[in-house]
Amino acid sequence: MSKQILSVTVAILLVGCGGGYDTLPDTPNAGSGLTSHVTNPNNGSKDKPDWKYGSTALNGETFSKTATIYAINTYTVPKYPNVQQKTWVKLEKRKTASDGVSKRVVIFVPEAVKCTPSCDIKFKFNGQNATYRMQQKSEGILTLINSDYEKSLFNKFSMSNTAVISLPLVDLEQPFDSKFNLYGYDKDRMKFVGE
Repeated sequence: MSKQILSVTVAILLVGCGGGYDTLPDTPNAGSGLTSHVTNPNNGSKDKPDWKYGSTALNGETFSKTATIYAINTYTVPKYPNVQQKTWVKLEKRKTASDGVSKRVVIFVPEAVKCTPSCDIKFKFNGQNATYRMQQKSEGILTLINSDYEKSLFNKFSMSNTAVISLPLVDLEQPFDSKFNLYGYDKDRMKFVGE
């Protein structure tokens, strides 16, 4: 009998502890002044791009803005033949201490890339070829080695209608061409006040 009472008590306690997580506030640390906000304007398709915009603020002043876009095609690797993998790109603008704005591009690949510690990644923007030297500090996360080219790559993503990134994946013999529909990038949503 005491085991049944104990079981019921534990069950009631567990139920009482759960719930309410679907209404968490935007402020991850109440009182810190740090907030983040993400918007998803549509569900995305080949005809309707799926740009997602986000921002981060401290004490009401936005210091970071992001725009994320997913590839319109998928790939599989031998290790996970039933899983469709998709690449995505995040563009980030940050306010700097000198009242300037820095731009950054990060490419996320769900699989390891033959890019250790660095490699040349081929791009096509509106059919025009470009090559950038990238590094993979963490598996599947590619960033530019030379920050001097960040603005150039950022602008190509934000001003082009289409992009193809040729990714040398570890588990595939040939590079995979990740294709992006870049139509509809909203430069106004990525501007800071006074920019």
